[in-house]
Amino acid sequence: MRLTDNVRVTDDVDILVPAGQDGKRFFDFNAGVYLQARDFYAGFSVPQVLEEEIDFTNQAGGSQLRRHYYALAGYKYRLNEKLSIEPSVLVKFFENAPTQLDGGLKVGFDKFWIGGSYRSNDAGTAMAGVDLGMMEIAYGYDITTSNLRTVSNGSHEISLELRFGKPKDSDGDGCPDKEDKCPDKPGPKDNGCCPEESPDELMASLDDSDGDGVPDKEDKCPNTPGPKSNQGCPWGDRDGDGIRDDIDKCPDLPGVASNQGCPIDDRDMDGIVDRFDKCPDEPGSLRNEGCPSQDTDGDGIVDHEDKCPYTKGLPENFGCPIATAGELDILELAIRNLYFDTGKSDIWKDSYPYLNRLSELMVKRKDWKLRIKGFTDARASSEFNLELSKRRAEAVMFYLVNRGVSREQLLVEFYGEQMPVATNSSEGGQQLNRRVEMEFIFK
Repeated sequence: MRLTDNVRVTDDVDILVPAGQDGKRFFDFNAGVYLQARDFYAGFSVPQVLEEEIDFTNQAGGSQLRRHYYALAGYKYRLNEKLSIEPSVLVKFFENAPTQLDGGLKVGFDKFWIGGSYRSNDAGTAMAGVDLGMMEIAYGYDITTSNLRTVSNGSHEISLELRFGKPKDSDGDGCPDKEDKCPDKPGPKDNGCCPEESPDELMASLDDSDGDGVPDKEDKCPNTPGPKSNQGCPWGDRDGDGIRDDIDKCPDLPGVASNQGCPIDDRDMDGIVDRFDKCPDEPGSLRNEGCPSQDTDGDGIVDHEDKCPYTKGLPENFGCPIATAGELDILELAIRNLYFDTGKSDIWKDSYPYLNRLSELMVKRKDWKLRIKGFTDARASSEFNLELSKRRAEAVMFYLVNRGVSREQLLVEFYGEQMPVATNSSEGGQQLNRRVEMEFIFK
């Protein structure tokens, strides 16, 4: 890089002018990759990889070349045999400089094309060209949009591209693979480089889309080849039971239509075919899904009729136990004598004797469960009340557990100020709403 000997300068004391008479040589390395798959292409390149330093003054602090990064992508949309649209984008990145974006659009018609592009904060370009096979000629005009437009109205560019060697033509029909709609079958160019069909073949393809010999109007599967005996569908009847394979649940075993093409097998002879029998080796009932009737709790009521299959009960109560009047009194007294101070979850000592009797009953009735539900009045926030109702219900639960009741027997629920039993506008009503309810449950 140097100035020519006959250059004239206005500032002959500029130290860069005499330095510019000296040539500089340096090594550099550029790298890039370009990929193309049919109509899509993409590339990435990095010039000035080595970032060499250039000093024209023989003084410290010379200039250093910096890496640039370029990314390119585009796609050619073929609207028909002659018309195509090709959008593309080029991104340029340089450290400590704004990222530059180039967007372009190229419209091709047969051998001719026109297009345009815009380079952010720099220029717009109008282009046109003609592709002559082994050669392409193009013209471009840059319209400056940056501040340089005050000193430059734009620039003209004429390019000539020569192509050596022949493009790939797999079927040898004279059409390059990238333009050949049938790259593996030779055909004329006016037919998209595909082989021409005879009139008979063309009519057959129009009437028989899948080419199975069954006309589309009679073909139940017009896009899938199949025999005429099966109405043009590929499904057969492998097991010969008269049921089409596509709806036969057992296509390799002869069966009956009532059993979805599967054979009727009933090893336990209970009238329920083995496929639907959960107990195929034990006679059972349809109501019990083929299994024999069971009585898990041993109360003489089979499980599918027992509303409490895991707790002994009475037939008159659908298999659930019935609490005696005395047992219900114990629960009622425990509820009526359960007290808490306002805003607290500590159980009054006056409530202990009644909870003790309830815990003794629950220890005796180990197959019973007790639901404990906590409530409050509405004097505090709903969040506080919900938490308070939880603490009160859990206080009752912990008390009963400490008296020997199994934790699995106790179900805890809490609702805060929801579901009041009285008005919250009076002290009496608020007292009634500050409560813990309990009930026996049997399952």
